[in-house]
Amino acid sequence: MEKSSLVYVSSFVLSDRFELDLAAGSLLGGSLRLTDGKAPTRIRSLGPGWVGAFSASWTVLKQDRWVPYVILSATAGATGTRTRAEPVNGPGSRGSFYGVDFRFGATVGETFLDTLSPYLALRLFGGPVLDTESGKTLLGSDKYHVQPAIGAVVLVGRGLDIFAEAAPVLERSFTIGLGLRR
Repeated sequence: MEKSSLVYVSSFVLSDRFELDLAAGSLLGGSLRLTDGKAPTRIRSLGPGWVGAFSASWTVLKQDRWVPYVILSATAGATGTRTRAEPVNGPGSRGSFYGVDFRFGATVGETFLDTLSPYLALRLFGGPVLDTESGKTLLGSDKYHVQPAIGAVVLVGRGLDIFAEAAPVLERSFTIGLGLRR
């Protein structure tokens, strides 16, 4: 599956160790490759849709002089959209796609000069994917269920930060964003 999304996240800091996040946004589009090992691979276009998630994180270990910070997290998310069989300029059949994801993660990082925070993350996840086409529903899942990632957050001004994260292997992704704090 390849997709592009635009997501807004509100963070609620409950204490110096606990945070809740609520995310909502739009799936801008993408494609889905379906294969069962027998039939040829089929490609379906993903239309605009929705994305939502709820996360909780716990700072297990705060950064100290020679000790990095360690954060554990749990996320439940979902997405939905309409689909169309490729080629889209042909008489392709229409359908729907819904995915649910439960994810558990660990992040280890270090903050330098109160400005730059590089980190490493490892996430384990799973959840069903439902693809419906011509009245038939297929149940699917990710092949790997693991996502190693590397990222960084840079504080660029009072309450403003920029972040980027890359997960180049297994479940691959690239994320960029802006953060505003009050």
